Amino acid sequence: AGFPGPRDADRIATAAKAAGISQIDYFVNTHLHSDHFGSIPDLVGKVPIRNYIDNGNLVETGERSIAAYQLYAAVRDKGNHSVPKPGDRIPIAGLDVQVVMAGGVPIAKPLPGGGQPNPLCAQWTPLEEDKSEDGRSIGLLVQHGGFRMIDLGDLTWNKEHELVCPENRVGTVDLYLTTRHGLNGTGSPAAVHAFRPRVALFN
Repeated sequence: AGFPGPRDADRIATAAKAAGISQIDYFVNTHLHSDHFGSIPDLVGKVPIRNYIDNGNLVETGERSIAAYQLYAAVRDKGNHSVPKPGDRIPIAGLDVQVVMAGGVPIAKPLPGGGQPNPLCAQWTPLEEDKSEDGRSIGLLVQHGGFRMIDLGDLTWNKEHELVCPENRVGTVDLYLTTRHGLNGTGSPAAVHAFRPRVALFN
């Protein structure tokens, strides 16, 4: 949902209006960093939100992180709020939206189309553990007919490894929303080449 303040809220509201959308049924906040939820206090006055899905409580202890989270939580807690588990589905008519990561935990069993051994794992090396909210990102696989899209939020290098090694539990996708804005510390070859996206959308 973008950064705090009206700028990103206005952008989202304008796009929603152009698409004929009068409310947001499900807002999935992949993780509790303010660039992902900051505009919510401004946005709800323009586009109502019915259901909020996130990891629940903040694990970071910085003053700015806590202050931003409290503003978001005050709005979130007025709606329907739920904390997903790996394997849960978000009930949107016409779509299959499945949680493949939540709270730093991947799905336990491969999805249909997944489960193949991933030979790229042999060349993977771990990075220093990231204890921020990024590593707890909610990851989603969205399917519509034969179309598959994956969004892993800002999931980190070591955590995405758990999803694709030693076997790729997701399988291939058509669209990959690049993880963590395309920054370093994520998007390992073991994950990206295992997904084999036809299109990558780079934020």
